[in-house]
Amino acid sequence: MSISGVHRVVSGAVASGRITLSEVEERIFALLRDVVKHFELKDTLRVAGGWVRDKLLGRESLDIDITTDTLSGSQLANRIGEYLKAHNEKDAARFKILPTPEQSAHLKVSTIKLYDLEIDLNALRTEIYDENNRIPVVSPGTILEDTARRDFTINALYYNINEDSIEDYTDTGLSDLKARIVRTPSDPFKSFKEDPLRILRAVRYAGRYGFLLDDFAKAAAKNPEVQECLKMKVSRERYGIEVEKMFKAANPMACLSILCELGLYNIVFHPPSTYHVDPSKEMVPFPYFPVPLPMIEPKLVMQASLAIAGVAETMLFSQKNYDLDHFSIQAVLLSAFFSPLWGYICSDDKKTSHRSIVFHMLRNGIKLSKSSAELICHMLHSAQLFAEVSRSILKIHVQMHENGQEETLEDGRIPLPDDVRLAMAQAMVIAGPHWNASVQLCDAFAHHFHAFVIERYLPSALLLPQLEHSNLEGCWEWRPLLSGRDVMSTFGIRGPSVGYIVQQIKNWMLLNPNGNRDQCEEWLGENLSSLLDQHSTQQQRQS
Repeated sequence: MSISGVHRVVSGAVASGRITLSEVEERIFALLRDVVKHFELKDTLRVAGGWVRDKLLGRESLDIDITTDTLSGSQLANRIGEYLKAHNEKDAARFKILPTPEQSAHLKVSTIKLYDLEIDLNALRTEIYDENNRIPVVSPGTILEDTARRDFTINALYYNINEDSIEDYTDTGLSDLKARIVRTPSDPFKSFKEDPLRILRAVRYAGRYGFLLDDFAKAAAKNPEVQECLKMKVSRERYGIEVEKMFKAANPMACLSILCELGLYNIVFHPPSTYHVDPSKEMVPFPYFPVPLPMIEPKLVMQASLAIAGVAETMLFSQKNYDLDHFSIQAVLLSAFFSPLWGYICSDDKKTSHRSIVFHMLRNGIKLSKSSAELICHMLHSAQLFAEVSRSILKIHVQMHENGQEETLEDGRIPLPDDVRLAMAQAMVIAGPHWNASVQLCDAFAHHFHAFVIERYLPSALLLPQLEHSNLEGCWEWRPLLSGRDVMSTFGIRGPSVGYIVQQIKNWMLLNPNGNRDQCEEWLGENLSSLLDQHSTQQQRQS
């Protein structure tokens, strides 16, 4: 597509109701028209980009970006300040010209605070790209050059403040917005090579608004030369920012599906080249495939990731209320998406605290914070444990039914043996404060791995009545009632057995959440000999 002088103008945008202004926006635009008239400015002031798009979609937007023809942003800011001082002292006192970032100082742009809104002021400009850098060299330009530099036609629309009109210099922006299409205003191959981050933004817009990428943009995004530019020009940190924004979109699964369709999974998430099953068996692969993951085609792994994350999304956004906040929903979706990779490690170095390839991809691929990456791994680990506990509870239900016993207590629970109660509590410790989200992740696995699911036997239906009456809330932060020093001084224990005894104390606390120090000490005194024997036997087996 080329940008020519032919363009569409929709007059009376506000007057006709095409754009609805808030009271503050009306005041801002009226003031700007007064400034133009008072100083007899020759400039046409326009709002550009996202604000126009969102307003035409009936959405509110605080992203007001105003362009000028000949004035610089700083010059317009000064004119606004002068006008307010002369005509409205009250508003002048609240008007601020905010500091300009050093990297933008040469552009003479300005950000003002007016009626409690931050507004960017920029001159129309053109951009020239270096083939090794996605940050352009910027210089003053015309309205057509400013249009051509925009990422997509839906973001290349202008609201002419002077004339109350919508201007579409691509001649397709308005129709693309109506047809819900993401299209570049210029050749997509050239546009994506210049700034390959536009590919990820296109994916995000598709998920945010439910739009489709046009065929030429798709073809360009799949081009190996363009993808090489994406790898070379976009930092890992930026991948992470865009993925995070995708998960905040209305339809994050659409974003992930498009990423995979465009062949960007490996580029964005950066999986390790080699990996294998965790020999310690602490992490166990989920039963997606009949053979180990290295024997599976990457495309099938990607399809499994999309399938389970799709199930999780459908479940979370269905009418059933799981009572999860937005952060927890993101964590469940990310955990589901990476679950086919769980149970595999990318290092044999036992000194490395996190060897899971899931952790590796979250930290090194999309630069998730260490705490967020650990949260996803803990959620997957605890989901496995919760799933095992739910199966144990289900077996007890079956046994009770076969024995003709009353299945549940009045609060929905059934009596559980200590080993099941302990396993449930240990899963809760690993999950931490997001244990509820981890249980919901179990539901997603149940829906995915079983063709027919009965609601009352879902993991959440089996686990939540037990957990909600367990008095275990906050157990992940509990300190042992007796410390290692207490064990040594009170019982005369030394060596490796101390750590084992302290762990058994923690287990006792999980089984007796209302217990106190005296009770714990009494229990330990009665069972110390058998606990030491158990530890000795365990050490012999390991040697």
